[in-house]
Amino acid sequence: MKRLIIHHFDADGFGAAYAAWTKFGDDAEYLSINYGDPVPDVAGREVFILDFSFPREVLAEEGWLRDSALRRAVGPAARGAGRDYRA
Repeated sequence: MKRLIIHHFDADGFGAAYAAWTKFGDDAEYLSINYGDPVPDVAGREVFILDFSFPREVLAEEGWLRDSALRRAVGPAARGAGRDYRA
């Protein structure tokens, strides 16, 4: 299963992608994205979203909120900000 690293198209996002590249190298595909861009096809992929997030509704539609790792990553930050992104 090829990894897909989705990162924001800005300096922070490229820094995050570089950090991922130091771990995964050419064993991953890297995709720069901006807010409002269409959701890429991630079927059968191990996906990492760095320095970026899709709207909660998109995450729910794509079924990504069912993933326990994503809930752990998003949940604490969301609760700290007074929002609840848990599925």
